[in-house]
Amino acid sequence: MATLISSSGSSGSNRATPFRVSTREVSLDFSVVGPDQSPGELGGFSETAFRELVEKFAAIPTVKLLDGDPQLIVSAKRGRYVIIPSTGKLLLRPANDSQQPYVKFDPVDVPPFLDSNDQTVPGQAPAKNFQTLIGSAATMVAAAEAATPETPTVPIYGAFPQNVGRFVSNAPFASAPPPPPPPPIRPVSRKLVISIATVFVLVAAASFWGYYGPGPADKPLPPAPPSEFDLVATPELIASLKKRFAGTYATAGTDGERLLELRADGTFRYQEFGTNVARTNSRNGTYVFAVRHGTKTPLIRASGLGTIDLLDEKKIFCQRAVFNRLP
Repeated sequence: MATLISSSGSSGSNRATPFRVSTREVSLDFSVVGPDQSPGELGGFSETAFRELVEKFAAIPTVKLLDGDPQLIVSAKRGRYVIIPSTGKLLLRPANDSQQPYVKFDPVDVPPFLDSNDQTVPGQAPAKNFQTLIGSAATMVAAAEAATPETPTVPIYGAFPQNVGRFVSNAPFASAPPPPPPPPIRPVSRKLVISIATVFVLVAAASFWGYYGPGPADKPLPPAPPSEFDLVATPELIASLKKRFAGTYATAGTDGERLLELRADGTFRYQEFGTNVARTNSRNGTYVFAVRHGTKTPLIRASGLGTIDLLDEKKIFCQRAVFNRLP
């Protein structure tokens, strides 16, 4: 299992490790993804170590993302953020506001973004100016009024010849008047244009609010049932239990073997072998010591394996089978 290098230490300052990281639904070495992976605390990282960490997190194969929802919870100068991988990129949003949309980053841009107080978010679209349409409408009305031609003066035509009895007088005959000119084009009403522009702006604003506005509040989750286990929290007792039970345990039988390695760093490796000594299943994870309510007998809780009963320092009971400790 790969080892993650953390830059935290007892002599380091907060600025030496500006990034504190924990995991959700992913193993500590990012090799296993799934809801059976317990939350883990990776500790503090310097900027260089944190950059290597997020690049490795972004490189998780896409096919593994189908098994769960791996997340990194990072506390830095900008605040507490959730990070998820997305085909070689990283998606970020504030951890305390689930309504905020995710913003996509290249892994190399994540450390400087989280270690600053700049409020500008890369890739954020500029705000739209909805007054432009009204200004354009007023300009259009002024242009329409300026372009309206004045009503031309109707010309005065000659008089018709007068009849004298049965004969026409010798006065010159005037030509028939032309048809009257068409009525002038009425200018566009300023109030009508402003009304149409206002309706358009209101519809656009309603659409914008419906798409980008806050959604319905998430329903609170029901309280989790009480656990029947109490974790061992005393450092001295944990160190003593690890010293007594850390080691390699195995089963033997005609149908195959199983191997369980409990390591002193709080991790384990579980393997199953077929009849031809071919490995058919392999699993890595972390474990903790606990006791059942009302008892003082220690046991182990392992991610993906469940409860491991400690029969004695030579035998354990796991996955409905007894494992014997190897020399």
